[in-house]
Amino acid sequence: MSITVEYLPQENIVHAQCTGVLDMSAFKDLILEVVRQGKPVDCHFVVTDFSKSEMKVSIADLYTVPNLIASKMKEEGGNVHIIKRAIVVSKEQIREWQFYEDTSHNRAHQTQVFLDVESAIQWLKEMQKAEKLTSHIDNNK
Repeated sequence: MSITVEYLPQENIVHAQCTGVLDMSAFKDLILEVVRQGKPVDCHFVVTDFSKSEMKVSIADLYTVPNLIASKMKEEGGNVHIIKRAIVVSKEQIREWQFYEDTSHNRAHQTQVFLDVESAIQWLKEMQKAEKLTSHIDNNK
């Protein structure tokens, strides 16, 4: 598994690209790297592109990933419930990732699955706008 994670300051998004075989070990490495890139710049908008990866994770393991993310975030002093995660997958992977999306939603995570990076980034930008609007309203109370 090859993992590339970078912070895009102009977008205020952490972008992760994964290629090769995705197993639970790679998931753990990815989670830590995303947290370590986003936390210093207070970025909680993440797009992860799995479209060029081959998933070697069982449904049972995939079910545990949202809890794994939450525990790693807590260890690093973060709050998983403010993170917005856009997941990009291939059409062949969509069923497994929709299960992951549902599992994440059931744990109050803000996760959405997409088939292309552009749509994923657009969703994150909409989430940024909504967050700014909410923050502005809260500050004017």
